Amino acid sequence: MMWRKFLPEAAYLRLKESATGLHPKSPDELVDMAHKFYDETALPKLVADFGSLELSPVDGRTLTDFMHTRGLRMCSLGRLVELADKLPHVQSLCIHEMIV
Repeated sequence: MMWRKFLPEAAYLRLKESATGLHPKSPDELVDMAHKFYDETALPKLVADFGSLELSPVDGRTLTDFMHTRGLRMCSLGRLVELADKLPHVQSLCIHEMIV
């Protein structure tokens, strides 16, 4: 019911009909789901793409561009270093960016 107050009727109905199950969620639940997606899906997917050479950052600018086009924040570089344990070139680039 909370979303009915904040969304226009047409937007709420479209959300409800989307079958995503998001319409009964509270704002806190949605924020928790977003954080979980970011940590468990978005960052590991970026590392997997780096590992498959689908994306290959060669400098800080390309790394930044790859992250920003996926909606990832630069404050996640530390977590990226942890996830890229088999990609020393990516780890080195991330550490360099943290220092810069």
